[in-house]
Amino acid sequence: MSRRAPTAVGRSRRTAPPGRGFREGFRGIWIIYLAADKTALAWIALAILALVALLGWTMFAIWFRRRQAHAGAAAAAAPGSPPEQHFPVAVVALHGLLAVTTVVLVLLTALGVGGS
Repeated sequence: MSRRAPTAVGRSRRTAPPGRGFREGFRGIWIIYLAADKTALAWIALAILALVALLGWTMFAIWFRRRQAHAGAAAAAAPGSPPEQHFPVAVVALHGLLAVTTVVLVLLTALGVGGS
C-alpha cells in the first residue's frame, strides 16, 4: 500500500487572474504619468490598457457563449457549471460599462482633450 498525503476536499489552487500583470503595468505607468505629465507615458498606458481590454473582450465572449449554451440562469447555476457563470448579468454589464469608460477617458487624456 502506498501512502499519499491527504488532500483537502473543495480546495482549489488559487492562481492570478489572466492579465493581472498587464493591469498592474497599466496602473504603474498611469501613476508615473500622473506624476510626470509626459504624453508618451499616457500612450504607453493606453497600449497596455488595450491589451487588457482585448483580454476582457475575450473573457466576455467565452462567458457569453457558455451562458447562451446553458439557456437560462437556473441552468447556469447548476453544480457542474464554471464559477464565472454565477455572475449576475447586471454585474457583468456594469463592469463592461466601467471598462469602456476607462478606455475612453485614457484615450481622451492621451489626446490632450481638456488639458491645461
